[in-house]
Amino acid sequence: MELTAAPRISSLVEQHGTAGSLRPSAVARVGQAVNLAVERFVTVGETIADDYQEIRQGMYEACKEARQAGSVATTKIKVPTYEGKVSWNTYWRQFEAVVRNWREEEEEATSLIAALRGEALEVVRTIPEGSQDYKAVTSALEKRYGDAHLQHVYQAQLRNRKQRF
Repeated sequence: MELTAAPRISSLVEQHGTAGSLRPSAVARVGQAVNLAVERFVTVGETIADDYQEIRQGMYEACKEARQAGSVATTKIKVPTYEGKVSWNTYWRQFEAVVRNWREEEEEATSLIAALRGEALEVVRTIPEGSQDYKAVTSALEKRYGDAHLQHVYQAQLRNRKQRF
Protein backbone atom coordinates (compact mmCIF):
# COMPACT_ATOMS: atom_id res chain seq x y z
CA MET A 1 0.00 0.00 0.00
CA GLU A 2 2.68 2.49 1.04
CA LEU A 3 4.76 1.76 -2.06
CA THR A 4 1.92 2.59 -4.44
CA ALA A 5 0.29 5.48 -2.56
CA ALA A 6 3.42 7.61 -2.18
CA PRO A 7 4.15 7.97 -5.92
CA ARG A 8 0.51 8.80 -6.62
CA ILE A 9 0.44 11.51 -3.97
CA SER A 10 3.82 12.86 -5.13
CA SER A 11 2.65 13.10 -8.73
CA LEU A 12 -0.52 14.95 -7.68
CA VAL A 13 1.50 17.43 -5.65
CA GLU A 14 3.95 17.97 -8.53
CA GLN A 15 1.07 18.68 -10.92
CA HIS A 16 -0.58 21.20 -8.61
CA GLY A 17 2.34 22.89 -6.88
CA THR A 18 4.13 22.33 -3.62
CA ALA A 19 2.51 20.60 -0.66
CA GLY A 20 2.50 23.91 1.23
CA SER A 21 0.41 25.53 -1.50
CA LEU A 22 -2.38 22.94 -1.22
CA ARG A 23 -5.61 24.18 0.34
CA PRO A 24 -6.37 22.78 3.80
CA SER A 25 -9.51 21.13 2.39
CA ALA A 26 -7.36 19.25 -0.14
CA VAL A 27 -5.04 18.12 2.63
CA ALA A 28 -8.07 16.98 4.64
CA ARG A 29 -9.33 14.94 1.68
CA VAL A 30 -5.93 13.29 1.35
CA GLY A 31 -6.06 12.52 5.07
CA GLN A 32 -9.49 10.92 4.66
CA ALA A 33 -8.21 8.85 1.74
CA VAL A 34 -5.25 7.72 3.85
CA ASN A 35 -7.61 6.69 6.65
CA LEU A 36 -9.78 4.71 4.22
CA ALA A 37 -6.72 2.95 2.81
CA VAL A 38 -5.46 2.16 6.31
CA GLU A 39 -8.84 0.75 7.33
CA ARG A 40 -8.91 -1.47 4.22
CA PHE A 41 -5.40 -2.69 5.04
CA VAL A 42 -6.41 -3.38 8.64
CA THR A 43 -9.57 -5.24 7.61
CA VAL A 44 -7.63 -7.50 5.23
CA GLY A 45 -4.81 -7.94 7.75
CA GLU A 46 -7.14 -8.92 10.58
CA THR A 47 -8.98 -11.37 8.31
CA ILE A 48 -5.69 -13.02 7.38
CA ALA A 49 -4.60 -13.04 11.03
CA ASP A 50 -7.81 -14.80 12.03
CA ASP A 51 -7.16 -17.54 9.47
CA TYR A 52 -3.44 -18.13 10.18
CA GLN A 53 -2.43 -18.76 13.79
CA GLU A 54 1.32 -18.61 13.06
CA ILE A 55 1.24 -14.96 11.89
CA ARG A 56 -1.67 -13.74 14.01
CA GLN A 57 0.34 -11.79 16.60
CA GLY A 58 2.59 -10.09 14.05
CA MET A 59 -0.33 -9.20 11.80
CA TYR A 60 -2.34 -7.69 14.66
CA GLU A 61 0.69 -5.60 15.65
CA ALA A 62 1.10 -4.41 12.04
CA CYS A 63 -2.59 -3.45 11.95
CA LYS A 64 -2.27 -1.55 15.22
CA GLU A 65 0.79 0.35 13.93
CA ALA A 66 -1.01 1.15 10.66
CA ARG A 67 -3.96 2.63 12.57
CA GLN A 68 -1.64 4.72 14.72
CA ALA A 69 0.26 6.00 11.68
CA GLY A 70 -2.99 6.87 9.92
CA SER A 71 -4.33 8.78 12.91
CA VAL A 72 -1.08 10.74 13.30
CA ALA A 73 -1.27 11.79 9.65
CA THR A 74 -4.68 13.39 10.12
CA THR A 75 -4.49 14.67 13.70
CA LYS A 76 -5.03 18.40 14.03
CA ILE A 77 -3.08 20.46 16.50
CA LYS A 78 -5.30 21.89 19.21
CA VAL A 79 -5.75 25.66 19.16
CA PRO A 80 -4.22 27.14 22.34
CA THR A 81 -6.48 29.16 24.64
CA TYR A 82 -5.92 32.84 25.44
CA GLU A 83 -7.07 34.75 28.52
CA GLY A 84 -5.22 38.01 28.02
CA LYS A 85 -2.64 37.30 30.72
CA VAL A 86 0.33 36.72 28.42
CA SER A 87 1.70 38.69 25.48
CA TRP A 88 -0.87 38.98 22.68
CA ASN A 89 1.85 39.02 20.01
CA THR A 90 3.35 35.76 21.29
CA TYR A 91 -0.06 34.08 21.45
CA TRP A 92 -1.12 35.38 18.05
CA ARG A 93 2.02 34.01 16.35
CA GLN A 94 1.35 30.64 17.95
CA PHE A 95 -2.32 30.71 16.92
CA GLU A 96 -1.44 31.69 13.34
CA ALA A 97 1.04 28.83 13.09
CA VAL A 98 -1.66 26.35 14.08
CA VAL A 99 -4.59 27.60 12.00
CA ARG A 100 -2.64 28.37 8.84
CA ASN A 101 -1.74 24.70 8.54
CA TRP A 102 -5.19 23.14 8.65
CA ARG A 103 -8.08 25.56 8.71
CA GLU A 104 -10.09 27.19 5.97
CA GLU A 105 -9.84 31.00 6.08
CA GLU A 106 -13.46 31.47 7.15
CA GLU A 107 -12.93 29.19 10.17
CA GLU A 108 -10.13 31.29 11.64
CA ALA A 109 -12.38 33.78 13.47
CA THR A 110 -14.50 30.95 14.87
CA SER A 111 -11.38 29.07 16.01
CA LEU A 112 -9.93 32.18 17.63
CA ILE A 113 -13.17 33.11 19.41
CA ALA A 114 -13.56 29.52 20.66
CA ALA A 115 -10.01 29.68 22.08
CA LEU A 116 -10.63 32.87 24.08
CA ARG A 117 -11.34 32.84 27.81
CA GLY A 118 -12.06 35.41 30.50
CA GLU A 119 -11.29 39.05 29.75
CA ALA A 120 -10.08 38.25 26.24
CA LEU A 121 -13.49 36.81 25.37
CA GLU A 122 -15.17 39.94 26.75
CA VAL A 123 -13.22 42.04 24.23
CA VAL A 124 -14.84 40.10 21.38
CA ARG A 125 -18.30 40.67 22.82
CA THR A 126 -17.86 44.39 22.12
CA ILE A 127 -17.76 43.67 18.37
CA PRO A 128 -21.21 43.58 16.71
CA GLU A 129 -22.20 39.98 15.97
CA GLY A 130 -22.35 40.33 12.19
CA SER A 131 -18.90 41.95 12.13
CA GLN A 132 -16.92 39.31 14.00
CA ASP A 133 -14.67 38.30 11.12
CA TYR A 134 -11.03 37.33 11.64
CA LYS A 135 -9.65 40.80 10.91
CA ALA A 136 -12.09 42.54 13.30
CA VAL A 137 -11.43 40.05 16.11
CA THR A 138 -7.63 40.19 15.82
CA SER A 139 -7.75 43.98 15.53
CA ALA A 140 -9.82 44.31 18.73
CA LEU A 141 -7.53 41.92 20.60
CA GLU A 142 -4.42 43.68 19.28
CA LYS A 143 -5.83 47.03 20.41
CA ARG A 144 -6.55 45.70 23.89
CA TYR A 145 -3.58 43.38 24.47
CA GLY A 146 -0.95 44.33 21.87
CA ASP A 147 2.20 46.33 22.43
CA ALA A 148 0.40 49.65 21.86
CA HIS A 149 -1.82 48.83 24.85
CA LEU A 150 1.21 48.13 27.00
CA GLN A 151 2.74 51.47 26.05
CA HIS A 152 -0.28 53.29 27.53
CA VAL A 153 -0.14 51.14 30.67
CA TYR A 154 3.56 51.84 31.16
CA GLN A 155 3.07 55.59 30.60
CA ALA A 156 0.29 55.66 33.22
CA GLN A 157 2.49 53.75 35.68
CA LEU A 158 5.35 56.17 35.05
CA ARG A 159 3.07 59.18 35.66
CA ASN A 160 1.87 57.66 38.94
CA ARG A 161 5.45 57.08 40.09
CA LYS A 162 6.44 60.68 39.35
CA GLN A 163 3.50 61.99 41.37
CA ARG A 164 4.59 60.06 44.48
CA PHE A 165 7.90 61.92 44.80
